[in-house]
Amino acid sequence: MIGIVLAGGRGKRLGALTKKRQKVTLKFQGIPTVVRAVNTLLKYDIERVLVLTGYRSNDVYQCIQDWSQEITQTEKVQILDFPHVQGTLSRLTAALAEIPLDEGVCVHGADIVLPVACVAPFLSLIRERNQDSAVLLVSPHLSVAPTHPRALLHGSTIIDYTSHPRNPEHSNMGWLTDVGLRYFPETVLRKMQEYDQGGMHYIAPFLADTITQGSRILGAVFHEPWWHLGTVRDFQRVLTL
Repeated sequence: MIGIVLAGGRGKRLGALTKKRQKVTLKFQGIPTVVRAVNTLLKYDIERVLVLTGYRSNDVYQCIQDWSQEITQTEKVQILDFPHVQGTLSRLTAALAEIPLDEGVCVHGADIVLPVACVAPFLSLIRERNQDSAVLLVSPHLSVAPTHPRALLHGSTIIDYTSHPRNPEHSNMGWLTDVGLRYFPETVLRKMQEYDQGGMHYIAPFLADTITQGSRILGAVFHEPWWHLGTVRDFQRVLTL
């Protein structure tokens, strides 16, 4: 399986914090969030990790070199720069042209910090299903990431999904937060490529459309604390710069 870390956003909601640096180089408990994301994937025997950049890619490259030089020297980590590609889905589909799709990909947002314990059940669900279904890691903590999409499950299957997470009704309806760690098998990756014709597309609308059209996507639920680092307030709470 190939791991992909999304590290190309501009971090506009972070204001002055990202005026002169890429947001994924900011630190959580002394470690850059992009390094945490890479290490999380490598701990679970994901053989190769691609870090997708766009904005200030040199910052990301230097950060990973400084913190994980021994990893980059083994070529387990590769940085792919797409400076003119906008949108998370568009950047992801641009990367798909350079990897074998039949392995499936595990996509990790670099603005989240996850407890290591939650990743094992996520990967177990992928392997149990023979890697034939997409899997999203979801959490009942709705207030942690107010800008993240919401998923509604029946058993382990996501039956509804919305990229408009601020609906106040969701708090009492069993909705879960899509944390931003996702697995996509080959069948879904092919659909991504078709959906993204024309560019500047985002992952959340694609997932919403895919579920509406009847494709089966699973949700791996975890209850441990986690962190979303997308706003100044998030960083003021937990970050050491």
